[in-house]
Amino acid sequence: MQNISDQELAAVRASTSTVLMGYKFGDAHLVSSLSSIDLLISCISFYNDKKMKLILSKGHAACALYSVYAEFGKIPFLDLLKFNQEGSSLGIHVSSHLLAEVTLSTGSLGHGLSVGSGIAKGAKLNKKDQTCIVILGDGETNEGSIWEAAMIASAQELDNLIAIIDMNGVQSVALTHEVIGQGSMQKKFEAFGWHVIMVDGHNLNQLETAFKESLEIEGKPIAIIADTMTNPRVPSMQNGVVWHYRKPNQEDLDLALLELDSYRKCPDLVEVFL
Repeated sequence: MQNISDQELAAVRASTSTVLMGYKFGDAHLVSSLSSIDLLISCISFYNDKKMKLILSKGHAACALYSVYAEFGKIPFLDLLKFNQEGSSLGIHVSSHLLAEVTLSTGSLGHGLSVGSGIAKGAKLNKKDQTCIVILGDGETNEGSIWEAAMIASAQELDNLIAIIDMNGVQSVALTHEVIGQGSMQKKFEAFGWHVIMVDGHNLNQLETAFKESLEIEGKPIAIIADTMTNPRVPSMQNGVVWHYRKPNQEDLDLALLELDSYRKCPDLVEVFL
């Protein structure tokens, strides 16, 4: 799915599926899931499976991963209708025990970058042409383990490690800057010796350019800091802490589908879910 227009449609479709999963089943962590979709689509489009290990460290954005995987044919689309149901492999947090496509079970925040650093180091030792991509939440960077991993990744010169920081401005109970103060994410990663690329996290052209730039970097891990607040695909659900937990009602759903233009762009999804 290298074509940007194909990726754009996939982003609308995956966002639609995510909203509908939240409406039908709850527990979709909508603000966190919706902010991650373009990031997932871009990195999966850019790298083939043999050259990438993907870790969704912010494992509560599981609906985003499932919806994107369905668009890429990695899981059956109809499995989305089993999200958060008894016996389903699609849980509230992603699990490598339930879904073979998942590299690491996540949900307890702060571990993904450490594991990703180990995978990247292992690839280096085994002379494998493989990049490890770890998607982090901006609130997740409050965890000290993130910075321990950032330090060792820099010291080991892991230029096959990419951290994508989803700067959606929201975490569990408050806006990110209200919790312990965010400061400059760019300056933090630069201080730890990382190469930093700033992008609009909903602009697939910018994301593709960032991945191309990352291929040219030698001797440093790469941090792609993605602003996912400025141009959200679903403004009504990406603008506040309440959507970390809230289950949409009919009015919420109607507005979100209108914002996505879902009835025109992907009527098949709406029909299957509703």
